[in-house]
Amino acid sequence: MARGKVNTGGGPLKIGIAVVATFGETIKAGEVVGLTSKHPDTELSTPSGIPTNIAYACAWSPDGVYLALGSASTPYLIVFKREGDTFTKLDNPATLPGGAVYALKFNSDGTRLFVGCGSSQIKVYSRSGDVFTAIDILDALPGGNVYAIDLTPDDQYLAVGGVTYYLSLYKKTGDTYTKISNPSNPPTTTVNALSFSPDGLRLAAGMSTNGVYVYERDGDSFTRIYSNTGFSAKGLKYSSTGKYLSCAISGAPYARIYLDAGDPLFYTYFATPFDTVPSAAGYSADISEDETFFFFGLATGVNVYKRRGSSFTLQTFTGLTVDDHQSVALKAEGDYLAVTCDSSPYLEIFKGGYIRKAYKTGGYLSYEQIGVAKDGGTTGDQRTVKVTHKY
Repeated sequence: MARGKVNTGGGPLKIGIAVVATFGETIKAGEVVGLTSKHPDTELSTPSGIPTNIAYACAWSPDGVYLALGSASTPYLIVFKREGDTFTKLDNPATLPGGAVYALKFNSDGTRLFVGCGSSQIKVYSRSGDVFTAIDILDALPGGNVYAIDLTPDDQYLAVGGVTYYLSLYKKTGDTYTKISNPSNPPTTTVNALSFSPDGLRLAAGMSTNGVYVYERDGDSFTRIYSNTGFSAKGLKYSSTGKYLSCAISGAPYARIYLDAGDPLFYTYFATPFDTVPSAAGYSADISEDETFFFFGLATGVNVYKRRGSSFTLQTFTGLTVDDHQSVALKAEGDYLAVTCDSSPYLEIFKGGYIRKAYKTGGYLSYEQIGVAKDGGTTGDQRTVKVTHKY
């Protein structure tokens, strides 16, 4: 299925979307402004009710109100509710997962939580208010430990990756997910990571020893269109436009960023994108909504890179208590970052990021986006800016 061409990096991309930005100074309507952003970097106090063992996974609900954690020890699934900077552990679901939880995914409206685990393979919870209740909406279980779960943005397709059947695909009919045919050229080893593109037409699968496969979906048919083999992929994340695909790798080079230049089909990865390369095993990846910040959970901490064009610059990120970070998850608005790890405190939460701040002064080449202020305002005001160029 054809997809539109996108910018391949380097020069500015002309766009015409309207965004909300916080003014960094007094700006008049119609003035040209530069937009910049910042990643979360201030650690919050550890909430009560954290896991007592390795936390393998974490996931935010789309509205950023709920933060789910998957752990190696009972109760295996822990859910916090966020009110401002306060995170309160909710009561455990009446029915818990039957083993360690390795993967978590909320659906698009946050009313379903898909949980990939050990002995019980996969569980789905329905949320009503603050109560999570186990429900049976899969017509067949995938079999074996489940290490990866993802949904298309419209929730119509579910992908499940793991040990036994590697990749299982489901389609939603009513409120039930029915297993559909395996893709052509399916994965050949354990699937550790899955990520759908934002249009739901491509699915990336990261495998042990066999790298990354990318499938294109046409209706219910998934066809492999790209492979990059010879390494163990642990984490995958498509960016908000589908232009970038981040990959965390257990061995050197530890992290890789792929570029999807649309149609005609063109997949590649940046050979040396980082000014400072990761130095330890990569476990997980995430990307900010504006495609500016790229996060990698590593055996030695978390590397945060700021992108400009095809260059990725390591940012200062301090405050981590321990190393060996299993999962990184950025709240949709980019203002909170959750990080899970192998040892106490098992969960660390950072705050302070913002997606866009607007300035009219300074060299515009130092900003990630250029735009025109629709309305005037003073420092701290939130106003609409029409973005004209994005690097």
